[in-house]
Amino acid sequence: MWIVRGCIVLMWWIGGPSVALATVCDCRPEFETDAEASGVCSKIKDDKKWCKLKFGSGAVQPGGERHEEFARVLKSQALPQFDVTMALSQVAQPPEEWTVATVRDHLSAMFTVALWDTAPERLKPVLSIIRDASEQLLVAAKGDGKSFKAGSYEVDAAKGCVQLIDGTFAVMLRTPFARPLAPSIRSEPSCAR
Repeated sequence: MWIVRGCIVLMWWIGGPSVALATVCDCRPEFETDAEASGVCSKIKDDKKWCKLKFGSGAVQPGGERHEEFARVLKSQALPQFDVTMALSQVAQPPEEWTVATVRDHLSAMFTVALWDTAPERLKPVLSIIRDASEQLLVAAKGDGKSFKAGSYEVDAAKGCVQLIDGTFAVMLRTPFARPLAPSIRSEPSCAR
């Protein structure tokens, strides 16, 4: 028994909370699928056409198999080269420890990882929303949640979760600290419920 406890403590110490806590993402109600892994999950979907779940950095950090391709897309759109490794570690912290800079810089990096290879045309508007609404997002991501309009997007945020919706398109980041997805609300994916 003490070996199991020691392993859990060692996993927490080596990898922080993102190794020890699982995050659940799903593509419901359009697709009967879900996934669970450690760390930050991103979900990108367009109505009943497709849904993509990613965990972590998607291999775009320096040395990752997709780093050069990621860097080319950011450069072609005149976007900053985000420190994805740092962003992943910061966003994996409890939302109570987040600052406006965490939202503005690190959530921006994680939304970039989510969108760069699936919907790169949405990078600039999404990053603009995160930059302009950082304070609102911070308050919502630390607490019970908030929904508001930003440009053509509906923004839905609650503890450890931020979702942006534009028509049939949605992109969501969920951390291990987000509320569990209860079966009663899976028909309407939302951070704030």
